[in-house]
Amino acid sequence: HTQKLHFQSLSLSSISADKKTFATLDKSGNLHFWNLETLEIKNALQADTSSTVSSFSFVNSENATYLVQVNQQKKESILTLWDLYSSEIRSSFSESSPILDTAIDSKLKKVFYLTKEKLVSVSIENNRKQEIKIPSSTSFAYSESLKQIFVANANSIQIFHSDTFQKLREIKTSEKLSQLEIGTKLLAGLGASKIYIWDLDNDSLLQTITKETAKVSAIKLSKKDSYLGIGFELGAVEVYDAK
Repeated sequence: HTQKLHFQSLSLSSISADKKTFATLDKSGNLHFWNLETLEIKNALQADTSSTVSSFSFVNSENATYLVQVNQQKKESILTLWDLYSSEIRSSFSESSPILDTAIDSKLKKVFYLTKEKLVSVSIENNRKQEIKIPSSTSFAYSESLKQIFVANANSIQIFHSDTFQKLREIKTSEKLSQLEIGTKLLAGLGASKIYIWDLDNDSLLQTITKETAKVSAIKLSKKDSYLGIGFELGAVEVYDAK
């Protein structure tokens, strides 16, 4: 049995890990939260005309579900954590540079975000910031189990301890990577027309997948590193054996 939701001018969407909430962003900047069991709107946030939403994603813990939303304004970026159960803002941070990517730990204690020049962690409890300068950054991936953060910049991947920001090691790359995706023990990176997969036990390059006929828009590793999903701008999806 299939039920349908109808949207107009939909630009972004995300689904919570418990499969109960579906969030949609229309091109006017309005956020809607849908109950997937009843297909009714749970909540709606009206557009802020002074900014545009550049990204949003769900974060789930044992007691809460949060929506991490990034708004880009003329002179700053605003990162907001919405509590979906209470429909209230849990925390909000501002950054003078555009925020490229975000991550948050499962205990909802720290938010990590990346700009073109630095990696930043912010305590949700007291807004205390920790940062490290990484020029020409493009993307990052956070592994809570490994306690490591992987940052792509220029022709390398810089690897840091997620608590101390101490640099642990570096993986050289043949080109700049626009996206990093972390699994359990595998790391995938998206280049201009190639996808690279590394084994994090020894940082060796396991395989390179070339896609020159269609532009790749996103990559995703399965939780147990078994498969790599590749999404294309034209709407197609391919699945590969990651190992």
